[in-house]
Amino acid sequence: MKRTLIFLSLIVGLSASLPSQGGEINPAYCIALRDLAVKIGNSMRRGASLEAAIGWATSREQEFQSYLENPKPVLRPLIYYVYLFRDDRTTSTIEIGQLVYNKCQNGVYGTTKPRKVARGLRRGGEDRSGDGAEQPSDSDTYSMGTGWPVAEGLVVTNNHVIAGHEQITLVATDGRKISATVLATDTTNDIALLSPDDTDQLPTALTIAKKPAPIGAEVFTIGYPHPDIMGSKPKLTTGVVNAETGLHDDPRTYQISVAVQSGNSGGPLINMNGEVVGVVTSKLSAVRVFQWTGDLPQNVNYAMKSSYVVTMLKKADMDMILDEIPAKKASLEDLARRIEQSILIVVAQ
Repeated sequence: MKRTLIFLSLIVGLSASLPSQGGEINPAYCIALRDLAVKIGNSMRRGASLEAAIGWATSREQEFQSYLENPKPVLRPLIYYVYLFRDDRTTSTIEIGQLVYNKCQNGVYGTTKPRKVARGLRRGGEDRSGDGAEQPSDSDTYSMGTGWPVAEGLVVTNNHVIAGHEQITLVATDGRKISATVLATDTTNDIALLSPDDTDQLPTALTIAKKPAPIGAEVFTIGYPHPDIMGSKPKLTTGVVNAETGLHDDPRTYQISVAVQSGNSGGPLINMNGEVVGVVTSKLSAVRVFQWTGDLPQNVNYAMKSSYVVTMLKKADMDMILDEIPAKKASLEDLARRIEQSILIVVAQ
């Protein structure tokens, strides 16, 4: 049981939790993180190991104590993030630094105010106390994920995207905003059904597959990974079903090689007929696995099987009011063109 709990804690949800507009970030802090990321990236490109980068960054912790009382919870994730780009020669270290800067500006590396502002940046004598490691609470954050409509006039997403939030907005690809409320949740299987205030504003519904996807099946998802960095246009990633069961042979989920990031939560896992076979839910945390085993897992992701969505829809007992995109085998390009307009951003506040 203990072993099961340890490995379950490795799973991280994929909703993007962002700071509220009221949060303040010291610009000097983000610049310092950016510069450190560039130096770490350059070191790794020259062949430095992850362990060497950790040791070097640890020696720099004192520099960040002018901003944070305890820099370690910030610097470790930063190192692991940069390390994931070690084989990506299409992204320069300057670009990596800019990505880190953008993430910092959005509160990813701590939304608490610095304990001490760098010289020359203190304004009005205000006290910017805080330890820099505190995560934002539900009261001052909003969550972003992905959703998609079904014929019943409802929108499917992950429960962890909307949990703890009261105001929900669906954003269509044309920028149209639709208010919604939570109709039903399945916390065990991490699924939520949202009811829009105006179903006429919803795009065409996706078709749910009648059969599960076999191992080796080609699948893809369209969603909104890191919308604060990558933009608000839908993004497509492809892969296969690696296993018909998930963590510890969990029969409810698929293990998939479809690359997913924060913001993909709730997105549809789609087969080459354009049918939804699952709901993108989580990924194995490379950072935590490395901390425990010394190994970095590569692209291990999970999706809840769509049969659990069907079960929820039957319990909801709703009439079919939306047209569905017909299931038909086609090229990836054709399927993407047919489906992308039906993928929604879910914003929970």
